[in-house]
Amino acid sequence: MLLCYEMEYQDTIYQMKLIILAAGMAKRFGGLKPLAPIGPGGEAIIDFAAYDCIKAGFDSVIMVVRSEIEGAIRYHVEKCWPRSLPVEFIIQDQAEETAPSGSTNSQQAPKGTAHAVAVAIKAVREGSMDSFGVVNGDDMYGSQAYKLLYQHLADSSPAQRTSHAMVAFELANTVFSEKPLTRATCEVTPDGFLKHLNERKVQQDKQGNFTATLSLEDTTLQESLPPNTYVSVNMWGFRPQILEVLETAIDEFDTYLTSWSLETNQPHEAAKTFKIRLGSSGTPELLLPDIVDVMINPPVNQTVKVIPTTDKCIGITHRQDLKLASLEVDKLVGQGIYPSKLFG
Repeated sequence: MLLCYEMEYQDTIYQMKLIILAAGMAKRFGGLKPLAPIGPGGEAIIDFAAYDCIKAGFDSVIMVVRSEIEGAIRYHVEKCWPRSLPVEFIIQDQAEETAPSGSTNSQQAPKGTAHAVAVAIKAVREGSMDSFGVVNGDDMYGSQAYKLLYQHLADSSPAQRTSHAMVAFELANTVFSEKPLTRATCEVTPDGFLKHLNERKVQQDKQGNFTATLSLEDTTLQESLPPNTYVSVNMWGFRPQILEVLETAIDEFDTYLTSWSLETNQPHEAAKTFKIRLGSSGTPELLLPDIVDVMINPPVNQTVKVIPTTDKCIGITHRQDLKLASLEVDKLVGQGIYPSKLFG
């Protein structure tokens, strides 16, 4: 049973928001992944996000959820998180952009991680939204990763203030079982900026060797990957100029939806600037890595600084991952990286 305590953090200078994406369908897991208990006291995976983001310096959280799970996550946050951390809930499938007017596709959100971020930004753009972080609600990224992300976003030097950021993990630090996972491998320029992202299926064998499909589209051939290959696990830092890119992508996506056929399940060929994928529920999705991969190339040419971390990214994809994640967290507690009770 999870015991919740209020914890106040002092002398923290708050400057920016963290968007937590927690609206996924979790079909492979079969449950509410953000509330999956992985801590020694039953702490949920999103509790570690709260702990780490406060320690790093983020001032508040925007939690993007879907309507059917909003009540459960809100209840947990209100009972378990420190009151010193403001949390705003955004319901993705109740956003105005959820379905274009007159569309024959009655798809309910989530419409993908890029749409979730756009909804969150628009919901708070009347306030003080500036640079902000983005993380998945079902991944535990580690305290160092959060600190590195915050430090980049807080850097107002001319060399950094217009550059977005992506925290890059070593592949071996993101895979803990032999189940296949989706990972975006990264090509990085000599000066440390993102050159290309490639979403692909990755699997580890019993000997600890990694193989990957050439892409999510081309699964017929596979190649070996070194364990230190840099991958994205959706830990981003964005500057305000991302909004224009997201708005363009959402407009194109909505055009796509108006002519997408539920009967034939066939993609529409008109919208091709941004890649549109079919998600696990069989409906189209617009994903952040695909948006970023377009954004860093002509004609947009925005830059993304790649920030390597040695932290492990402990994620929950399959039901069997829960025990493995708990064992990894126990190791971190034993090393003194996390307290045995997060909020107490």
